[in-house]
Amino acid sequence: MSRRYREPSLEFIAEHTRSTEGCRIEDRRRLSILTLVVLVAFIVASACTIDQGSQSSPAQVDDGEAVGDTADSDGGDADDDDNDDGDVTEDDSGVGSGDTTTDEPESDDSSGDPSESDVRQLLAELPGQLAIGNGTQLSVGRPDGQVLTELDGSDSVLAAQPTWSHRGDQLVWTSASTEAQVAKVLTFDEDGLPQSEPMESDASGPPIFYYQWSSDDDRLLYLRNSPAGAQVEAGRFTPGEDVVPVAVGSPFFASWALDDRTVAVHRNNFEVGTFDQFAADSDVDDPEVTGPTAGLPRSRSEFTTPAWLGPSELLVVSDGDLVVAEIDSPGLALTVSRTLVSDVGSVRFVVSPDRSKIAFQQPPGGGEEVVEAAVPVQGRRPTLAVFDVATGDVETVTDSLAVAWEWSPDSSRLAWLQADTSGLAKWQFWSTDPTVRGAMAANDRAPVLRLSRKYLNNYLPFFSQYSHSVTGWSPDSTAFATAGSADGIEGIWVQLLDVDVPAVAVAEGDFVTWGGGPTPPASGAVIT
Repeated sequence: MSRRYREPSLEFIAEHTRSTEGCRIEDRRRLSILTLVVLVAFIVASACTIDQGSQSSPAQVDDGEAVGDTADSDGGDADDDDNDDGDVTEDDSGVGSGDTTTDEPESDDSSGDPSESDVRQLLAELPGQLAIGNGTQLSVGRPDGQVLTELDGSDSVLAAQPTWSHRGDQLVWTSASTEAQVAKVLTFDEDGLPQSEPMESDASGPPIFYYQWSSDDDRLLYLRNSPAGAQVEAGRFTPGEDVVPVAVGSPFFASWALDDRTVAVHRNNFEVGTFDQFAADSDVDDPEVTGPTAGLPRSRSEFTTPAWLGPSELLVVSDGDLVVAEIDSPGLALTVSRTLVSDVGSVRFVVSPDRSKIAFQQPPGGGEEVVEAAVPVQGRRPTLAVFDVATGDVETVTDSLAVAWEWSPDSSRLAWLQADTSGLAKWQFWSTDPTVRGAMAANDRAPVLRLSRKYLNNYLPFFSQYSHSVTGWSPDSTAFATAGSADGIEGIWVQLLDVDVPAVAVAEGDFVTWGGGPTPPASGAVIT
């Protein structure tokens, strides 16, 4: 199942995806040097493999999403500034190395494996459905690859950034062409099938590169490059209505609160605060009108996306500590109520869906030594750990470099991405239950992948922001989907975690996100 991606014939792509310092949604300084080295090596190694003919050329694969070249700018800076700051060997960050749950993967003995059709039968029992990006095209389908329905995209239309609603019965995406830039929202019926034509919201200007649903699934938050200049524009809209700009900044990270009204913001490297998403519809440059109102010490905040721990509790970094800040109402100053982890320095974190645990990674040393210590000197490594909010206990997941991670919907499992400088990567899995953890390690069959360029460029560098809106996890937390190339097969791979069976490529594509709505009925024919 190998196809060559068609190069999009869209003039607007080149215009709206030019990288600028101000339009990046993540600042390069927020990534450790080691992480940057691995990311750069990923892209370089992937490009070398593509040039050798196993994949299409980089220009053909890159679908031109607005955030794509933004990520490339990070990679480019890292290559210029950081790639010679230390050699990363496979002993340091190679797939399967370090203190992980598994050793380096070996070739499967196919004689002892169940047939692909048997595995697909197991996948057919999984809930929800997949939204699959494939070049400029967007489709939805069952987890076993059946009933693949094309929604949008062609040589003249780019369909990008699919994002499921919390209930999984709505899907939003960007549909951009030389004639129009719109946000489309499609509703699915109780059988998981499209109800009607998608609702369209006028989004004239640069294409939207990020969506986040409100908790009641009635409204959406969006991010895109600002039409006015080198900044990121944040706004809101109701499906079927025009988008409304609310605030600007560079960089800009946002997280919607449980009350569907308050948005937490980290922007301009220094400002951390909140704003009312129903603020004035104009004059977005006036912080007194639209917020956010910074309430924390005005110093560079070495993190990316704030996360909510409760209706009025926000997880942020302040003065080098990972803290909980409280607010009384949108736009008011934040007050630090308690410190969870001190001296974290530059940190990335993702909160579990039930808000009981925090998966975080900090370079060893922390504080003022964060940049220098990010390179594994004298055996020092970054550590991925889980903090229990209720007890304060911290448990180490791995001492190997994790370049991304995301929680399962039931908050019991963590998927983390292990990578090496050859361009290969593997999703590893950890459980809060030690018994389940051991079983998953014994059933470790996740493929070693060369990740798709779309995921590498557009999602991986910004995973903490996307952890609020897209996931590869199945709704029941028993399977994981990802995009990449393995064993000469390029496409969407689904891995069962509780059964000792190999991963299966279920469809062509370069990006996937799993929705929690109804699963469409089987058609009897697998799409390949």
